[in-house]
Amino acid sequence: MMSSSLSSWQSANNYRKEGDVVYGVYQGCGFSVSEEDGGKLFVFMLSASDNRAFDNLENAIAAEEGELNQGQVGDVENYLAVFFDESRGSISLRTMDSLLDFIAAEARRMGFRVPNVCVKCGAKATKRSFVDNMVQPLCAECSAKQKQNRRPAKAAPAPKPERGNEEDDYESRYAPIKPDSSKYDESYDEYSGMKSKYDDRDRYSDYDNERVSFDDSGDEYREIMGDSHSDKDDSPTTEMEGTVGKGILGAALGACIGVIPYLIVSMIADFHMAALCFPAGMLAVVFYTMLHGVRSKGTGMGICMSVSAVISVIFMFLGMVLSYVSDTTNFSAALSYLFDKQLTFFLINIVFSVLGAIFGSFFMISVMNKYVDKD
Repeated sequence: MMSSSLSSWQSANNYRKEGDVVYGVYQGCGFSVSEEDGGKLFVFMLSASDNRAFDNLENAIAAEEGELNQGQVGDVENYLAVFFDESRGSISLRTMDSLLDFIAAEARRMGFRVPNVCVKCGAKATKRSFVDNMVQPLCAECSAKQKQNRRPAKAAPAPKPERGNEEDDYESRYAPIKPDSSKYDESYDEYSGMKSKYDDRDRYSDYDNERVSFDDSGDEYREIMGDSHSDKDDSPTTEMEGTVGKGILGAALGACIGVIPYLIVSMIADFHMAALCFPAGMLAVVFYTMLHGVRSKGTGMGICMSVSAVISVIFMFLGMVLSYVSDTTNFSAALSYLFDKQLTFFLINIVFSVLGAIFGSFFMISVMNKYVDKD
């Protein structure tokens, strides 16, 4: 069974897998990865003319830093192989990626070459395919056969149901459907009688040229036809619940309560964090619905955001000034200190207080939706 680390590496790089083996092509070099003998075995589609190539590559990997130098170089059926022993812990996904980069950059320089002979028939190889748990060279013809063998066999078509003699079965298959007389005969007679009753044209012949007129001013006409010009309009009317004034009052009251946390932190801890004004926006929406503002989502959210933002800026300003009064002994000196020494900080807090109030209102948009949609 494939380990979670190898499965994650395969998924992250979109490599293919067959059974418990991952395979693919990286920078023109085919490879496969399997888990054997308590480690990960990388087999690359690279062959060497002599053992010096293996020795050179083994020395180069040993000189690398990190986990990469733990790789053991060898061969599997004359192909380059690198094995990582994971008895003391799994190698990282970064090390697996680093190995592919290292082989692609160094292997050919050290004497490894991509084989160009088909492993099936010995002809010149022009394709690469996954054969015997590793990527190997194939000619075009053998590659096509390999793909054909991998395709799942088509399921045999389901046998057609046996049918009897067409002539013998014709009457039973095409016989007309007959209703159950015990269920339908009585109702049929009833409605057929109604048909004959209302189909008697002679009964209405006396009314062919008769015209019926109504007095527009009479009560009988109004009762039958309805009078759109009558003095009283009995049609139901709908009124938008709540008013703008109640909505503004509710939003203002909620915002004033919502800035209390900011004032407490500002006055006691001397920490001016205007983003703490976000409860003002939240409570503005809550009190807007409690005092029955206009039941309109756009109008309601606009009022709540605007009112809470204005009140947040006002109270943020007062909080900063009052906190400086203790240091400057009077109100005017605190104002002078604010605008002379702390103007940039004050402008930043204005932005944060407005954003905090708006964010708080948006956070309670579900409350506004329930209020607007309430029957």
